[in-house]
Amino acid sequence: MRTKHWNILKGAFIVLLCSSCSLVGSSDSGQNGLESNRQLWENHHLSGYQYILDQTCYCAGWVYPAMIKVRADTVAAVIDPETGDVLRHPATGRPALQEIPEIYHTVEGLFDIVERAQENYARLEVRYDEEYGYPAVIDFDMYEGAADDQVRYEVKAFQSPYPQRINSHLE
Repeated sequence: MRTKHWNILKGAFIVLLCSSCSLVGSSDSGQNGLESNRQLWENHHLSGYQYILDQTCYCAGWVYPAMIKVRADTVAAVIDPETGDVLRHPATGRPALQEIPEIYHTVEGLFDIVERAQENYARLEVRYDEEYGYPAVIDFDMYEGAADDQVRYEVKAFQSPYPQRINSHLE
């Protein structure tokens, strides 16, 4: 009888452990991973850098991939990584950064996305860059069982310090 109860207890523990893992993804997706990687990022004291941001989702009107150029902790330019020209919104022809600035993020903005996803979404997986600590991949589902609500951000080609040739894109 005691063995039966022990086996039930062990089984319940394993189910609880596995279900919590599926909700937050990898161990780096938890609050400790967020805090330690944000601290690693902050320890580098980078206010200027660039990276290519690619997003996969069912999001109408969003323009990706995009080279994000950050200066003084602010998105200064959004460039088409294929042409090197200012990225333009396909519907309006206006610069994408002017048209929809809220979708282009600094690294701190990417950390904020992870934090919101931890608090509000059904599933979250995050991979952090080992050297700088920034979120290299953020993959989440907003609602369990809903279709077309999965979003994935991927940071590629991160460069710092900030390349000085950005000035030609700011004029």
